[in-house]
Amino acid sequence: MAAEAVTEGTLALKILRQITVHGFKAPYEEAAVRSFLDSAIPRTRVLIEMRQNASDQAAIQKLASLMLKLLSDILEHHPFSFGPLVASTLQLIDNLILNDSGCSLLFERAAVQLLNLLKGILLCSEFKSDAFPAGQQAQQAKSQFFTPQMLQALCQRLVARFLPLSQDELKQWAEDAEAFAADEGGECWRYALRPCVESCFVALFKEYNSHMVPPLIQMMQSNLSPTTPILLKEAIYTAVGLVSYELYDEVDFDSWFRGPLREELACTQADYRIIRRRIAWLLGQWSSVKLSPDLRPLLYSTQMTLLSGGEDMAVRLAAAQSLRNSLDDFDFSPEQIEPILGDCFNLLLTLLRDARECDSKMRVLSVASFVVERVGQAVRPHAAALVQCLPQLWAENHPMLRAAVAGALVPLVSALGPDHNQLSNFLLPVVETATNINEEAHVYLLEDGLDLWLCIMENVAQMSPQLLMLWPRVATLMEMTTEHMQICLQLTKAYLLLAPTQFLENHGRTLVHLLNDIMVDIKPEGQLQVWNSIPFSICEFWTFCMEKLALYRLYLHTIRTLRDFEHIRAYPEHPDDFQRVKLHMLGNLLTWPFQWYADLADQTKMEPVTA
Repeated sequence: MAAEAVTEGTLALKILRQITVHGFKAPYEEAAVRSFLDSAIPRTRVLIEMRQNASDQAAIQKLASLMLKLLSDILEHHPFSFGPLVASTLQLIDNLILNDSGCSLLFERAAVQLLNLLKGILLCSEFKSDAFPAGQQAQQAKSQFFTPQMLQALCQRLVARFLPLSQDELKQWAEDAEAFAADEGGECWRYALRPCVESCFVALFKEYNSHMVPPLIQMMQSNLSPTTPILLKEAIYTAVGLVSYELYDEVDFDSWFRGPLREELACTQADYRIIRRRIAWLLGQWSSVKLSPDLRPLLYSTQMTLLSGGEDMAVRLAAAQSLRNSLDDFDFSPEQIEPILGDCFNLLLTLLRDARECDSKMRVLSVASFVVERVGQAVRPHAAALVQCLPQLWAENHPMLRAAVAGALVPLVSALGPDHNQLSNFLLPVVETATNINEEAHVYLLEDGLDLWLCIMENVAQMSPQLLMLWPRVATLMEMTTEHMQICLQLTKAYLLLAPTQFLENHGRTLVHLLNDIMVDIKPEGQLQVWNSIPFSICEFWTFCMEKLALYRLYLHTIRTLRDFEHIRAYPEHPDDFQRVKLHMLGNLLTWPFQWYADLADQTKMEPVTA
């Protein structure tokens, strides 16, 4: 095929795809579109076959990918128009995924697109109803294609052909273990082969559990011997971990863990790092599914072994995530991990120091933070090392890492309680930096910084001058946006409760003017939130607040707003709250000294207050 023709065909196909997907309400009902879509699938097969011997493989590959993209878009945006195409699409998947000769022609992008098409057909809700002809066609095509024999073949093909680590992945592991172990997350299944295969495999199990379980169990049982190829065994372990909930009644994980898995972990061959990493991950997958409580100490001990410095970096990172998954369990008991808590923190912090990539450090720090959160006050004897490490990480001046540090400080301060004073010289600069809206990095740090600030206020014994001087940051945020209104109000309430005299002397005037300004712009429900969060009495302002007129207008505006019963009907879940706040405001006005009203009368013509 001439290069010019391929270029023109690619451009034409891009235009046709946009017109087909976005130009018709029901594309398949149009004769021209129907003819085009019916021809797209066989032409895709021809292009994939042609690519292998083409002089410009990249151009043909792009054209084939566009064809598959067209099918994906129709399935996503017009599922009823895709119904008549289900049978031929599944046949294409059969030819290129399950057939050895077809599979040899595939390039990675096409494999990803075909498997995503398979997953989309499986999960499409429109294809599970026979209320429409397209749904009936799709159901019939699926029932004819997904036979027990086909499902067994799919299970075996995905596990044996697509789940094993590729040579490129092994090369990346050897060159950069941290990059290899990086968790892509998000919707990477749309473009990356491994996440795509895994999500497709899970979808098959959810839809056809009874037919998918037997072949996987058979593969697992027949490949447990030491002579099984390492990459195949690793792929089988991956499959068993991905569908752990579906295999609850089929796998005796306690026996498997005590026996074969621990024996394999004892193997010190260099290539067995592949199995050790996968077993570390597998323990995290199964620990919350089916593991006896009396095996928990052995589980934690095994994870500590896999975290040790002698292990490969990818194994250690997998073990860290496995530990986090194990602790994130409803039946978690802190007493079971307390004996090795010191070793746990030492190993995690050593891993934190050994990691070079910011992403790896953030992941390990997240694990350490989660351990602190789960064990609570039991961390106090072991907190010194973490207290020493966090300032060093903060000093690296990476915005995302700093956000992780601020987030890790929240459970640590909460666990240490009043003893967090050992961190006081570090905490306030962190809060100050995180809430400085003039810094570009505040977009990463602000949310965690506010959470940390509130945590400090909840655990501090007394107000310090440095802490008192920070409050204007709250006022600035409340003036700018209502996005963080709730936590800003909580912080203000904490200041009022902790040191009302100091706070009102320094910031009372600013607070009253701030509330006066924002009350005009927020809904009644927001006003209710303000007054519920700042339960101060007007008596506290008699001495400190010289802005009597501003305060009077603030109360008057609130009472007038709450007086309107239309607002109460608009928020029927809060009628008693609105009445309570209104009466509270009126009651406070009645407690004002007579001299206040005399002063106000001199400043302006007073407005009457009507309940």
